[in-house]
Amino acid sequence: MRADRLQPLRDALGDDPPAGVGALSDDELADLVAALDEADTAQTAALDDAIGHTLRFLPWPLNGIVKRILIG
Repeated sequence: MRADRLQPLRDALGDDPPAGVGALSDDELADLVAALDEADTAQTAALDDAIGHTLRFLPWPLNGIVKRILIG
């Protein structure tokens, strides 16, 4: 097993994957990385929508301040 074949998965996870993941084929690893990327994109979009929806209930002058607190 080449250690570098797990690098895209490490990048997607932000940490080392569980040891058993190394048993996956290259195609299975690619599918897993794609699924993680897709889930991350969907989660980011859902969070952005939720924050936008929440900010609509605040008075206009507070939107910028609260958004900076929530998002950073």
